[in-house]
Amino acid sequence: MTDHLKIIQNVTNEHNALKGNIKLVGDTVTDHEATTTLQKLRSGWIPGQLDVLDTRLDNLKQALSRLKKGLDSHFAFEEKTFPPLLGDMLTKALLMEHTQIMKEMDSSQKLLSEVNFNGLSREEIIAKEMEIQQVISRLAAIVESHHEKEETVMELIRKALQQKDT
Repeated sequence: MTDHLKIIQNVTNEHNALKGNIKLVGDTVTDHEATTTLQKLRSGWIPGQLDVLDTRLDNLKQALSRLKKGLDSHFAFEEKTFPPLLGDMLTKALLMEHTQIMKEMDSSQKLLSEVNFNGLSREEIIAKEMEIQQVISRLAAIVESHHEKEETVMELIRKALQQKDT
């Protein structure tokens, strides 16, 4: 019972880490940090700033790469520790979301790798920037939704375990 509470506390601590950037602790990034990072990247992507396009694109690529690496590690931990804690069906449902998040991450990285602003008109550049912003927004929404679900499940299990211990 105590081991389950420790696992829940560890996952909850990771989720509750409120930092404005990616915190790599042993290459782990929490769902909440991923959401915060993606929101910052989205808000920092202001269409029409042509003089800083390449720098912003490179920064975005690097941030997504670090984020993916961190989420890989975070998800691996959850995938190892969740089955005895959550049971097969709930674990399977959460793992399906992990897969969806990573597919969306791969899709986002692929889009960014194909972006080339050279030779585009101002309107085409702004349209491409808007597409990038939409991709980041979609990824942020998926991660945030997943984070909220996991937090709800962790809180319910924590309550049940603490009730059982008393």
